[in-house]
Amino acid sequence: MEEVWNYQDSWWHMTACLEFAKRHLKDSQTMKYKILWPDETKIEHFGLNAKHHVWWNPGTIPTVKHGGGSIMLWGCFSAAGTGRLVRIEGKMNGAKYREILDENLTKMKTGQKP
Repeated sequence: MEEVWNYQDSWWHMTACLEFAKRHLKDSQTMKYKILWPDETKIEHFGLNAKHHVWWNPGTIPTVKHGGGSIMLWGCFSAAGTGRLVRIEGKMNGAKYREILDENLTKMKTGQKP
């Protein structure tokens, strides 16, 4: 069996997390409201990342007639709550990421909800 490398288990990652925690031990309680955690994900209808739980009649051969499909989503959260969930059209690049941040961080700062 091939060993899969996971960056979260690496020595460097564990050391970096520990150093981050040590640097921020004395932060004020209000500091947690200033941190925003963004994330993006790709959800596939069919493919390696898609999981399906279906009942098949015996002898049924599964087929995909439309090639599957996927959507890319961006979202964020903080101690103050969750941000908007944004569907990303096309390929993600630096300009598109900055546009998403500009639109959604402004709304998060002012307390607007979608």
